[in-house]
Amino acid sequence: MLLKENFISLGHKLFKYRGYQFFLYFGAAFLGWRHFLLTHDSFPFELICFSVALLGMLIRAITVAFVRTGTSGRNVDQQVAIELNTTGIYSIVRNPLYIGNYLIFLGVIMLTQDIKTVLIVSALYWLFYTPIIFTEEEFLLDTFKDEYVNYTNEVNCLIPSFKNFKKPARNFSIKSILIREHDTLLTTVLLFIGAEVIMEFAQLGKLHLDLFWIIVLFLTVAFVVLIKKLRKTILLPDA
Repeated sequence: MLLKENFISLGHKLFKYRGYQFFLYFGAAFLGWRHFLLTHDSFPFELICFSVALLGMLIRAITVAFVRTGTSGRNVDQQVAIELNTTGIYSIVRNPLYIGNYLIFLGVIMLTQDIKTVLIVSALYWLFYTPIIFTEEEFLLDTFKDEYVNYTNEVNCLIPSFKNFKKPARNFSIKSILIREHDTLLTTVLLFIGAEVIMEFAQLGKLHLDLFWIIVLFLTVAFVVLIKKLRKTILLPDA
């Protein structure tokens, strides 16, 4: 098998199991376990880390709010694209969801206050996603041909540029955000809670969680449960 075919095959496998990638990053974060003993318990810094993750969630929300169902999805079995997204945030960068994901994980790993751990996790993240991006591009090239070639000539893969910005072709949809991103919100909060528990245990030798994070967890779980219930009714049909 050619090296290119091996790379594409790897991309398909990683794409299918990308939902479990945070285990990889948490494993890498344990490299900074001893560093947790040296971290300063700074609530303002924790808010900065959480803000980085919120920026990632915001990018994801803006992305899915303006795209058609059947694109930019959570499908895992195979690549799906019923149309090529080229407007809105997709006219700024070709892979906004992966940038958003990176910022979410970056915010969590920053809690270690260890630059080596941050760099290692960042490298692992992009090593993980490079074959996926390559595989997706092969699929989109095969599906949309010259249209996709022209698009790649105008928009960067990972470095945002506003010079070719195009107004979104679709109207903003809060339903799309609620339906497609409530799991991202829950996952992000759980990642932060997990990191907080690890940090507090390393420093205090016992399980402990600040009241702020307990409230955040309670409100997030309540919100996600509400959205899942509403999704089953006509009040909030699939976007």
